[in-house]
Amino acid sequence: MKKVKVIMGMMVILILTFSVFAYGEKFPLCIDSACQGQSVLYENIVVWRDYRNDDGDIYGYDLMNSSEFFIPASPGYQWHPAIYKNVVVWEYWTNGDNSLPAYLHPEDIDDIEIYSDIYGYDLETNAEFPVCTASGDQYNPAIYGNIVVWQDERNEDCDIYGYDLKTKTEFPICTDLNNRYDQYYPAIYGNIVVWQDERNGNWDIYGYDLITKREFPVCTAPGDQWTPAIYGNIVVWQDERNGNLDIYGYDLSHHIEITVSTNLNNQRDPAIYGNIVVWADDRKGNWDIYGYDLETQTEFPICTDPDTKWDPKIYGNTVIWHDWNDIYGITLEKTLVKETFDTLVLLRSIMMRVESLLLSIL
Repeated sequence: MKKVKVIMGMMVILILTFSVFAYGEKFPLCIDSACQGQSVLYENIVVWRDYRNDDGDIYGYDLMNSSEFFIPASPGYQWHPAIYKNVVVWEYWTNGDNSLPAYLHPEDIDDIEIYSDIYGYDLETNAEFPVCTASGDQYNPAIYGNIVVWQDERNEDCDIYGYDLKTKTEFPICTDLNNRYDQYYPAIYGNIVVWQDERNGNWDIYGYDLITKREFPVCTAPGDQWTPAIYGNIVVWQDERNGNLDIYGYDLSHHIEITVSTNLNNQRDPAIYGNIVVWADDRKGNWDIYGYDLETQTEFPICTDPDTKWDPKIYGNTVIWHDWNDIYGITLEKTLVKETFDTLVLLRSIMMRVESLLLSIL
């Protein structure tokens, strides 16, 4: 009998501390006949690249008041926005006379003389400003605090540069002056910048500490590691070491690699906020959105309806993604089982049956 009470007590503790993710229906952020993509969010503001005016513009959406807004910018194309608080940054494409064709895509730029710089916009002052207009092209900006980072082709190959919005000073982060290898897709959180790097003959993940000025490898596993994202001390990326696309991570504080998802199908486009990692996953035959709680080490589906979904982003308990050419979102809520009365009644019934079974066995 004493054994039964101990076992039942342990079950109660596990039940009362167990938590799950609950979420409602997905909600539309932008549905338009044109193409919307490259969406990102910070707090209650979502921004994205939008083709409704034939060229690439930047639009935004305020989740608090459910209102869409246009971000005015110089004539030309605006691509790959990033946002931190009231500052939005993007790639600015132009050919000097604003005669670029409609619906221009990255694969088209080899056939057209085009220049790509980094520009920004202050949502509070409604002012546009240049971040980098150096020779060569600049792509894929990211921002945290006063620091903007991007990939830069001024040295012919792709390097990583940064700019301090407060001091208005530019600085190199990772440059290969011998043009031997490229660095792509920088991401930044706090004083840490991470990117994908091909110095070892395949794509790996490297990092740089803006305070100590020290560069360091994050992951140099076999196969390719791509498109890192970072929050706090955790870096996540998509990884091809197992022959398909998986999601891995690394804890910079404890120097431990984390396996997030190694499903036999493909996982791509990871993003992270707090303890939650989200990604696009094709295990059911089309691309769905899944998540993983680093704290409880549990995976969970976020949106698995028949539509094709990719490139999710997360901030707080809001997850957004591209749904074909539109943008949708969903709200995650972590709910303790002990807060649900109906669930407690069900669990009590289950525990009574388990107790009866244990008594018969013991």
